[in-house]
Amino acid sequence: MCEFKQKLVGRCAKIIGVFLTEIIFMFFWSQYYAGSMDHRFLEQSYIVVMFCSCILYLLFLHLYDAMNLSAYRWNEIVLGQVLSQILTNVIMYCVSCFLTLKILNILPVIAASTVQLAVSAAWICIFQKLYIRSSILERMIIVYGEKADVGALIKEYGLDKKYNIGLRISETDVLNNLTLLDEAETVLMAGMGTEDRNEILKYCWMRQIHILVMPCLGDIIMQAAYPVRAFRQPVFRVDQSFQRPEYTVLKRLFDIVSAAVALVILSPLMLVVSIVIKTTDGGPAFYKQDRLTRDGKVFKIIKFRSMRMDAEKDGVARLSTGTSDERVTSIGRFIRKVRIDELPQLLNVLRGEMSICGPRPERPEIAEEYEKEMPEFRMRLQVKAGLTGYAQVYGKYNSTPYDKLQMDLMYITHANIWTDIHIMLATIKVLFSAESTEGVAEGSRTAMRKGSQTEKIRYITDMVGKDNEI
Repeated sequence: MCEFKQKLVGRCAKIIGVFLTEIIFMFFWSQYYAGSMDHRFLEQSYIVVMFCSCILYLLFLHLYDAMNLSAYRWNEIVLGQVLSQILTNVIMYCVSCFLTLKILNILPVIAASTVQLAVSAAWICIFQKLYIRSSILERMIIVYGEKADVGALIKEYGLDKKYNIGLRISETDVLNNLTLLDEAETVLMAGMGTEDRNEILKYCWMRQIHILVMPCLGDIIMQAAYPVRAFRQPVFRVDQSFQRPEYTVLKRLFDIVSAAVALVILSPLMLVVSIVIKTTDGGPAFYKQDRLTRDGKVFKIIKFRSMRMDAEKDGVARLSTGTSDERVTSIGRFIRKVRIDELPQLLNVLRGEMSICGPRPERPEIAEEYEKEMPEFRMRLQVKAGLTGYAQVYGKYNSTPYDKLQMDLMYITHANIWTDIHIMLATIKVLFSAESTEGVAEGSRTAMRKGSQTEKIRYITDMVGKDNEI
């Protein structure tokens, strides 16, 4: 009964949220834009606008996971809602201009978005409280290997708030007595070897116990596997990243068009930022730095200068430690926070040195340092470096190198034009997230694999939340 109540609350939240948003939009559209339509097609226009608006809004809600009351905090859900509403309203404004063949007043769109924001914040607050009150926490057993820090996982991502965590058992103890898992509704496996993990997987699968597995690099590489006919038995073939010619051509055209349009639109802003940086300390507005792209090729990345001129006067390459980094200038803190410092890289995209989507390029000396402890880090260089990628959408600036490698490999094994569009749109939400610009603590970059399970837990639990999306 409680599970039914929880699902009912979730469904009601989604239906009411979409209904209220559409009612608000259609009210403003009918009051300010419908009168501009040709009266012969006015009725059809209402249907077209309402249908398109609803479909677009649902698509953006899914993209930003903005209806998952169980997985995100109130402010994160509201942010996803607001971005979905604004993007939908802007697109529908353009559709209205096309239908009327006029440049319409945009103020009603701004007013509609403001009212939608207020209404969304209120109903999300109400329904999230109802959802939490009606929720039942699944019984979870955590099975861990030698490399897993279970306490850190539970504390950092609040697993104890999402699950009723019971036993925490080492893989050795579980393999000696698999019946220890019988009381679990969900089993989380962390830091385990493949052979031992398979025994537990089969046991849980046969007993219909939910399974969460923190993947290793081999698991992510296997996502690119495809079946082949060989040896008269099931065989999977795994190749290094191979992009079809049509995708390569389409991706390059997509990069050129996207970068060119963005540069034209953002050129006034970039001009203002250049002047402000130049007048702040008299130094150059831009700086170039060696970075790695596909197959280890070195290129000069272009960025707005956000640090002092003598930031690396000793010649040692260092990652930023965030707002506490004394090398960052006052204007630099601002442009880093809103990611304006990355805009000149659109020129790198036009020159073919980077792509819009792909693994973020590392400095050669830092990549070399990573590869000493983790040779697999070079796997990221199978594709061209990008402005944004999986690691920027699902991780954060101070994610460990191992986490970044895993998320970049997730992109490489699923690279297609729809994935690129998804990442581009999802990046918009990341720009408003404070943790996306956090720095790296001193000494932390030498901890290549330590703590890497935390980001995996976040990614996996987010994906599980999407599977159970309300």
